[in-house]
Amino acid sequence: MTKRFLMAVCAATLMTAVSARAEAGQDAPPVIESTAVRPQAPEPQVAAQAQPAANVQLDIVITDTISGKPEAKTLTLVMRSGGRGSVRTTGSVMQRDRNFPVPVRMAIDARVTLVEPDLVDTYLTFEYQAASTADGDTPNASPAEVTEQVQTYVRSGRRVLVSRSADPVTNRTVTVELTATVREP
Repeated sequence: MTKRFLMAVCAATLMTAVSARAEAGQDAPPVIESTAVRPQAPEPQVAAQAQPAANVQLDIVITDTISGKPEAKTLTLVMRSGGRGSVRTTGSVMQRDRNFPVPVRMAIDARVTLVEPDLVDTYLTFEYQAASTADGDTPNASPAEVTEQVQTYVRSGRRVLVSRSADPVTNRTVTVELTATVREP
C-alpha cells in the first residue's frame, strides 16, 4: 500500500469517528484504534541463483503388447535444459490379408526444464501407429494409433510409467515409460 492511501484511510476513519461522537453529543476526543497496516521495510532482494548449464537425456520406451507378446521400442533425445527436441520415424509394412502397404510411424516432441539439480519438468507429445496384428479376432483391423500429451516431473535417472493405453478393437496395450537423466554439458 502507498503512503497516500494509508493516510487517506486514517483520515476517513478519524472523520467518521468524530461525526459519530458529535451526533451522540459527546465532547471527548475519540479514541481510535489503528487498523491500518504499517508499511514494512522492503525485503532485501536476493539475486536469483542461475541454474548450472546442463543437458537432459530423455529415454522413451514404448512397449506394444499384442496377445501377451511385448515388443519395446526405445527413442533417445538429448537437449539442453529449457530446450526442445523431436524425433520422427515412418515406414510401411505389408500385412497378411492386405495387398497394399500399411503405414507405421512414431513421432515424439519433447521439452525439458531443470527445476532442481536432479528434478526435470518434462512435456512430451507423441504419436505411435503400429501395424495391426491379423489375429483370429480381428483380421482386418486398422493399425493401432496412440496420440498423447504428458507433462510430469521426473527425478534424474528414474524410470516413470507415464501412460498405458488400450486398443479399442483388439487386446493390444501400449505403455510409455520415460527416464530423464541430467548430463553435464
